[in-house]
Amino acid sequence: MISPSTLIHVAFLLIFLVSNVTQANETVRITNGDGPPYLSKTLKHHGVASHIIVESFKSQKINVEWGFFPWKRAFKNAQNGTWDGSAIWSKNEPRLKSFYFSEPVIEAKGVIFHRKGMPFSWKDYDDLSKYTIGAATGYFYGDDFKKAEDDGLIKIYRVTKDVTNFKKLLKNRIDLVFVEEDVGLEILKTQFSPEQVAKITNSPNAYRSTTYHLILNKKTPSNENTIKAFNAGLRGLKNSGTLQHMLSESYSGFYK
Repeated sequence: MISPSTLIHVAFLLIFLVSNVTQANETVRITNGDGPPYLSKTLKHHGVASHIIVESFKSQKINVEWGFFPWKRAFKNAQNGTWDGSAIWSKNEPRLKSFYFSEPVIEAKGVIFHRKGMPFSWKDYDDLSKYTIGAATGYFYGDDFKKAEDDGLIKIYRVTKDVTNFKKLLKNRIDLVFVEEDVGLEILKTQFSPEQVAKITNSPNAYRSTTYHLILNKKTPSNENTIKAFNAGLRGLKNSGTLQHMLSESYSGFYK
């Protein structure tokens, strides 16, 4: 017969083990990169997209641990299971094979920046064949861009940071910079003088409008439920008006 003291000991042991399992599942580890105003280690709350992710998880009693890396490494660390996932990425077929995608966190318009003194207009990628184009390493600009790049129709020079492309643009080392409009304007406003900014403009034609998502790798079985929990938290932010308030604060400079 088992004594009462033994039963109590077993009960406490079970509580301890369950508590430890629960605690182990309370934190999701997500890689991040540098893409102001949405994401940056130096911004308040690490930028509005990071803040949205944290608050969405918080309502589901899940904590976030961030790891900041160059974009290519941020993606690989999430893909190989070293980290649970990454923020924030657009959808394409190869990524859908490796990751669960959340509902959209951010919607953005990609535009082409160029020097004001250079006559420029475009309708399709054939029109861009005579220009040198700056892009970011490890970044996906859409299927049309990828096809034009793979076919050799456009000349692409990739760097690790968008700010480097703007520096090259001002020095006439490239002709065009592909980047999200909000990101490009933020870089110009914070990294360059008013005189330099006055020399740059962007085409009104978007090369794509896209949504950006939290991604969690499919190597971890629990991530399927984790992404569902995140989506529930994100919908709560939207329904309460908190999400729109956070985006408005970002536009007003709150996260700087």
